Amino acid sequence: MLSIQKLLEIKKSERGAKEDVVETLLLKEFGDNVKVRIPSPTEIQDYIKGNADDDMENIIYNCMIEPKLSSNELITAYACENTPFKVVSHVFARETILHLGNYIIEGSNAMLESFTVQKVVDIKN
Repeated sequence: MLSIQKLLEIKKSERGAKEDVVETLLLKEFGDNVKVRIPSPTEIQDYIKGNADDDMENIIYNCMIEPKLSSNELITAYACENTPFKVVSHVFARETILHLGNYIIEGSNAMLESFTVQKVVDIKN
C-alpha cells in the first residue's frame, strides 16, 4: 500500500536525481548535428498533455538546446506566436519528430507504461 513514508522516500530520492544529460545527435534530414537535453522522467511527464503529436513537439521544443527553437525570430518566421512549440512541426519532418521525441523519452527512462494505473483485484478464498 502506498504510504506517506514511501512518498517521502520518493521525494528524497528525487532531490538526489542526476543532472540533465546533453547529447549531440546527427539529424539525417539536414545532415547536421543538434544538441538536445535529456530531462528527468518527471519533466517528461510535465510535457505530456494527451495529444501524441503535440506531446512530441512539446518535448522537442523544450529539450532542444541548439538550434534554440524558442528563438523569437524563428517563432515569428513560422507564425507560431500563439503555440510556439508548433515551430517543431514547421522545421522538422514528421519522421524526424517521432524519432527525436522517442530518443529523448527513452533517454529519460520515462516509458509511457510507467504512467498507467492498474487495478488491484482482491482475491478472496
